[in-house]
Amino acid sequence: EMRGCKLSARQFNDFHTRVTLDDFLHIIDKTITEGGCTSLGLEYGERLTLAAGGPLGQLLMASPTVRTALQHWLKYYILYSLSMQFDTHYANGKLSVKVQRLYRSTTPEHIKYFSVESLLYCLLHNSRWLCGEQISFEELHLDYPRPPHWELYKKYFGCDVFFDAGENRVVMNDDFLNKPITLASEPIRQLKEAQCSELMRRWMRRFDVTEQIIAMLHQQCPTIPSLEDMSAILNLSSSSLYRRLRKDGTTYQQIVDDFRRDQASYYLANSQLSVSDIAAELGFSDTSNFRRAFKKWTGATPATYRDSCHPRPVARH
Repeated sequence: EMRGCKLSARQFNDFHTRVTLDDFLHIIDKTITEGGCTSLGLEYGERLTLAAGGPLGQLLMASPTVRTALQHWLKYYILYSLSMQFDTHYANGKLSVKVQRLYRSTTPEHIKYFSVESLLYCLLHNSRWLCGEQISFEELHLDYPRPPHWELYKKYFGCDVFFDAGENRVVMNDDFLNKPITLASEPIRQLKEAQCSELMRRWMRRFDVTEQIIAMLHQQCPTIPSLEDMSAILNLSSSSLYRRLRKDGTTYQQIVDDFRRDQASYYLANSQLSVSDIAAELGFSDTSNFRRAFKKWTGATPATYRDSCHPRPVARH
C-alpha cells in the first residue's frame, strides 16, 4: 500500500501514469513513516525493470557486457534525471562509481535510505538479470549511519558495506563488468543507441542554450570543456554559440563560473568533502586556485562559507 497516494487504482496500475517528484517523495515519506517499512528502497529497486525503461532500457539489454551497458547508462542517464551526478574512477581492475546529488544534507534519514537503496539495488538487480548470474558488487560505501534494517544489506547486495563513509560509492571489479549479457544484439544495440542519441537531441532542444550548457557541464564534470569543445557537443560552430550567448547577455566563461560556484556551494553545505576534493571535483588544477575563485564569486573563503552553513550551537549557562 502506498500511503498518501491520490491516484486511483487504475492510474496506479498504469505504467504511463506520471506524478511530480514532490508528490512521489510525499508518498514515500508517508509509506515509510506510517507503515514502518524503512527497507522500502530495497523492495522498490527490485521492482524497477529495464523493460519499462524505453529505448535506454532496451539499449542496456542489447549491450554485449555489463561494462558496456554501464557506459551507455552513464552517457544517457540525464534522459531520466538531471538531479543525479556520477563520478567514475578506474584503477587496478576496479571501477568506482560515486553517486552525487541524490539528496541534501537536510533530507530525512529514511528518504536517504530509500533514494540510495532504490538506485543501487536497481543497478545490481538488473545487472544480475542481464547476465543471468548472482553477481555482486565488490564494495558499497554509504554516507549515512547504519539504518534500522542494515542487516538486510548483506542479503540483498552480497558484498562488504561501509556506513558513515562520507559518500555514496559502489566498487565493481573486472569480473563483474566483463560478464556477458544474455540478450546482447549488436544490430539492436546500434538501433537503440541511435534512438537514445536522437532523444538526447530532442531533449536538449527543449532548453535554451545556457540550460543546455549547464546540463552538459553536469555530465562532463570534472572535465570543463573549452568553448570549442562545448560547441561541438551542442552541434554548433564556435561563432554561433558565441553569438547566441552574447544575445542572451552572457558568456561561456560566466556560465562555467556560475556552474562551479553553485556546485561548490552545494558541496560545502551538503557534503563532508574536503576543500581539496571539491576543487578536484570541479576541475581546478590546485586548491589555491579554487579558494581564490570561490572568494571572488562569493566574497567568502570556502571554510568561512561552510561554517556559515553549519553554525555551532551557542553555549548556555
